[in-house]
Amino acid sequence: RSRTGGTSPGSMAALNPINLGSGRTATTVTTGHDHTCAILDESAVKCWGPGTNGRLGQDSTATVGAAPGSMAALPAIDLGVPLTVRLVADARWVAPGEAIDYELTVVNETALPMTGVTVADTDVPDCDGPLGNLASGATSVVECSDATTVADLGAHEHTATVDSDQATPTASNPLTVAVAHPYAIEEVAGASSHTCAVVDTGAVVCFGSNSLGTLGLGNATPLGDQSDDLILPPTVDLGTGRHATSIATGGGHSCAVLDDGSLKCWGFGGNGRTGYGNEDTIGDGAGEMGDALPAVDLGIGRTATIVDAGSASAHTCALLDDGGVKCWGLGGARLGQGNTQDIGNASGEMGDALPEIDLGTGRTATTLDVGSGHACSILDDGALKCWGESYSGQLGLGTNAARGYQPAEMGDALAAVDLGTGRTAVAVATGGAHTCAILDNADLKCWGENYQGQLGLGDTDHRGDNAGEMGDNLPAVPLGTGRTAVAVSAGQSHTCAVLDDGSVKCWGLGYQGQLGHGATTTLGDQGHEIGNALPTVNLGAGRTAIAVATGQSYTCAVLDNGRLKCWGEGGAKLGQGSVTSIGDAPGEMAALEPIELIGSPGPPVLSVEVTASPTTVVAGQAFDVDVTITNSGLATA
Repeated sequence: RSRTGGTSPGSMAALNPINLGSGRTATTVTTGHDHTCAILDESAVKCWGPGTNGRLGQDSTATVGAAPGSMAALPAIDLGVPLTVRLVADARWVAPGEAIDYELTVVNETALPMTGVTVADTDVPDCDGPLGNLASGATSVVECSDATTVADLGAHEHTATVDSDQATPTASNPLTVAVAHPYAIEEVAGASSHTCAVVDTGAVVCFGSNSLGTLGLGNATPLGDQSDDLILPPTVDLGTGRHATSIATGGGHSCAVLDDGSLKCWGFGGNGRTGYGNEDTIGDGAGEMGDALPAVDLGIGRTATIVDAGSASAHTCALLDDGGVKCWGLGGARLGQGNTQDIGNASGEMGDALPEIDLGTGRTATTLDVGSGHACSILDDGALKCWGESYSGQLGLGTNAARGYQPAEMGDALAAVDLGTGRTAVAVATGGAHTCAILDNADLKCWGENYQGQLGLGDTDHRGDNAGEMGDNLPAVPLGTGRTAVAVSAGQSHTCAVLDDGSVKCWGLGYQGQLGHGATTTLGDQGHEIGNALPTVNLGAGRTAIAVATGQSYTCAVLDNGRLKCWGEGGAKLGQGSVTSIGDAPGEMAALEPIELIGSPGPPVLSVEVTASPTTVVAGQAFDVDVTITNSGLATA
């Protein structure tokens, strides 16, 4: 506004245009009491005059336009991005050779129409091209797709850039999609707050709580409670060229047997449970894993074949290559050394200084399972021996007296569990205070604590803590007409079995959904709940299980297609991208998808084809032979 300009002849002709910026023109001008604003041809807005109360939108109260050069230097008001550009995909991962479908959404956030809107400089194929014009507030959606090949393996970050006649190019959000295969699970172990799996490449993937380096990733960040955590997840660094053959999870720690028979442990080292002669926490800081992590000293020339630790236990046991068993960590009968001392928390306690557990004259172990306070081994003759705490009869010896506190309690003095006339064991599982064994006749027998029906016998009576309760007097768990168990796992207070038809049944404490029945009720403590009345877990349409693993209050099953499902007490340990319990409400199991544990394509998969041309020759005639080798898996030299 001017009080004097334009009152004399020729003054308007001599009036200079306002400097709106190089090449810029105005489409709309408005004036206030003592300031002016213009909408420019590119939809930007500039204001000048007194800056009282911030009216010029420049984050100051300074006057603009009164001093030479102030208009040329005047920036446009920051009104935000004139275009909203968002890219989404219909999947977070695809297998090589599959197509990814994208949707690109463009919104005109300005007060003016935009012309010449075009998708440009995009790395998402089939998104290029004009969108035309966009009215103020209008939205346009472009459908895009991207075909993949084996060469595209890995994580791919996509963006799309949108341009218009009025706005500077605007980039979309970065969107990462993995081109990979689901890992096939070879073995899984559950604990109280974390889960570890050996996958088909021999790598170890752990997820769940990680405050003590339990996941072995060199940090203390949990994994599995966010939606994309297990798509191309970090794997445990076991050392150069090393992979795992056996995995165990315990009370804040994890261990793996490697392909060379060595054993490595990480996480919380309290009581010496990691076996490194100290109580240090390992795996929560950089530089602690991989080649920097030594193997546990098992003795000169000794290697491990199996490692195990109870879901909430403070000790670890290993089955050695000579059939011996060694245990270390929290002292007591559970270590089977005839004393109460912690082992593995001070130097000089491991290696040849730690004797193998005395299993009896000439006897060796073929397998091993560790519970919270006890452990069991099947011996080379099929007999089953258990040691440790027995306050509920979990050792199956007809008493609640522990075995392993005193030297005279082990070796030939430790009786085998009476499984029935002529019966031997082929598999064993130890839980919080109960034990189950699959026998050579496919019967499943369980004994020990039974407050929650975890023995599956239709009552709450303990078994094995009094004389006359074992052997032929101990009934087999009724699993349903014609059904037998092929695998069993015992949690803190629940039990699960894979049956001969691939179905899974669980019983015992169910308050967190660990039984997978869509409720929190306890099953197995009443007669009408067992046998045919005990429902199978809904694993998904057409799916069966090949293995089951119980944590303290949750359960995981390896499916027939190699995928993994976990249910029960919520947390990152379920790998579902949330901390919500699963299996405690109707419909949750039917809706439960396998864990999105997506990684590399697996080991090298080579196919070889030989062709000849021509296919028929006479003597002395040459022919050409072509050999075609295709690797549809990991790269190999």
